[in-house]
Amino acid sequence: MANLQAIEIDGKKTLEADVRQSLGRWYDGGGLRPATIEVRAGVLRRLDPLTDIEITAAGEIVDRPKPDLPRAPALARLTAIPKGVALRTALTLLFLVQTNPKALHGKGKLDIPFIRNDEYPFGLVDLIAINATHKVDDDGGEFAATTASNRQRQIRSALASLASIGLVSLPSGGRRGSARFHDVRLHSELGNADGTVPPFYTPPGPHVETLQIPVEFFLQGWVHSLTNREIANWLMYRDLRAQLGAPQPDEGGNLPHDLRVGAYTRLIEYDLTRATWDTHRNLKAFGLLSVQIDPRRRYNGTTLDGKRAEPHRFQLTDDGLRAPGLETVKTVLKNEAISLNL
Repeated sequence: MANLQAIEIDGKKTLEADVRQSLGRWYDGGGLRPATIEVRAGVLRRLDPLTDIEITAAGEIVDRPKPDLPRAPALARLTAIPKGVALRTALTLLFLVQTNPKALHGKGKLDIPFIRNDEYPFGLVDLIAINATHKVDDDGGEFAATTASNRQRQIRSALASLASIGLVSLPSGGRRGSARFHDVRLHSELGNADGTVPPFYTPPGPHVETLQIPVEFFLQGWVHSLTNREIANWLMYRDLRAQLGAPQPDEGGNLPHDLRVGAYTRLIEYDLTRATWDTHRNLKAFGLLSVQIDPRRRYNGTTLDGKRAEPHRFQLTDDGLRAPGLETVKTVLKNEAISLNL
């Protein structure tokens, strides 16, 4: 809750609302106005399956302890970063360049400054909500770092994290050998999981396996209102949806709960933890996911007769994206009657 409050208000500024407004203006001014953002499936799923040798070398494939598997997808690596805004930055960059192609030049050059100026009406600090704070000393004076400069610092830190995964490249140099940020190059969202330098970013073509993220995920602020684990879990179900195709309603017009993933598949294909999967309770409470649970199920996963319960089955409920993300999440968190995975 504290993180959400920090991105909601910055002093007298309504930070989160301002960011949503900026994203909306960016979207409206880009000229394309797509309904969804396309993301290469390889960003979250191993498209080249692990070999028998790689699986055997990892030991027992169980959740606790989670096995150390090679070639982890970029999403799993971003989700595992404990602090900062690397994941939301990576996703927001895809939104920005797909809704306004002028933001991306040749060889992946990102043409968005950190701070807006006379030439650029938007800077990255206007388009990414960051829970930056600053401290005040005992004499009432502020330290050198303000919330504005802290937001820039966190974006720089996020870009450095993305560079380590191969999602962007930054020129070396600068003070004390640190990377400079005047020339950010966007690379394929697949990253360097296979050990090679990925090509510069281009939007996915018609024959590339992708999943779709509705633009409301960004325009309604869900991208900065959900946790890394919640985002990763939600994207996994979007990928499963893409693989199965559009759901077919029954005679009554009801959509099926036809999405499911076993623990072994979740680890082998997506490299996501049990704690990430457990956030389905949160996503349901937020209105983004419908969950069907075996009514006979006990807490330990068995039924009353001792047999294994049927696995959870899911359905994406994208209508929930139309509500403001921050307001929705805060309301749910305040409701002590709702059981969440936090």
